[in-house]
Amino acid sequence: MENQRNPDLVRAFEKELAAATFSIRRRYEREYERFVFFGSEAAREAFLKQWKEADEAKLAMELEDARVQINLNYFGPEAAIEKAPAEESTRSASKGAFPGFSWLRRVAAML
Repeated sequence: MENQRNPDLVRAFEKELAAATFSIRRRYEREYERFVFFGSEAAREAFLKQWKEADEAKLAMELEDARVQINLNYFGPEAAIEKAPAEESTRSASKGAFPGFSWLRRVAAML
């Protein structure tokens, strides 16, 4: 969305993104509305709360996919390549005995 040279294109992108977001959220809300639960109202609300919490990750992933696709459609592949945030390493601070070596080089070094 850094394409500020064409504000009409940016506005159209934002409108389509808002429409896609509304559509995806509405689809989930329709699923929740059709839910029938034979039990107490408190149990129904607790179950719906758990269901919505479980769907949050899936909803966020769908919204991000829609944003990326619309960004690609409007601004092309050059603008779609964004700097990804650096992922935190799950490895320990030590690099190990063979930093930078492939597994084949490690095996060859041990022989």
